[in-house]
Amino acid sequence: TDVGMPGALRLSTMNAVLTNEVTQDMEVVATSFFFPRGLLGFEHVKKYSLTSKESEAPFSRLRMEEGNGLTLLVMPIMSLFPDYSPGLAREDMEMLQIQDASELLMFHVVNLKKGLRPTVNLKGPILLNTRTGVGAQVVITNAADYSTKESLPL
Repeated sequence: TDVGMPGALRLSTMNAVLTNEVTQDMEVVATSFFFPRGLLGFEHVKKYSLTSKESEAPFSRLRMEEGNGLTLLVMPIMSLFPDYSPGLAREDMEMLQIQDASELLMFHVVNLKKGLRPTVNLKGPILLNTRTGVGAQVVITNAADYSTKESLPL
């Protein structure tokens, strides 16, 4: 679910918006999520907030609400990679308590390095249940078909 706010990413199917305020002439949409397993490499951090700003579209920020406060740049990529077809394990969908596809948001971590094209991790998407506020980073079942450093076609 990616467009709803003119020119920006908006989490339009989100039922649990905690903050929706206008800050410096731009709309900010922020929602908290609980990650029972944490993120890969950060398994000890369970609470994150997803923030989207009109001026940063199509990117969003996934920030640790505990620990060192690290922020990851994430984005939905389905429109950029129309042939992307991630295999999602039944166990992951059950853990996320997905009852309907409309509850599911999928983001990918963006990697930025000076002097290099931005890349995105297609093997380990971040899945969010907008109904329950539960999130997980999963390794897709067909990970061998994709890269952790796929160049963004920007």
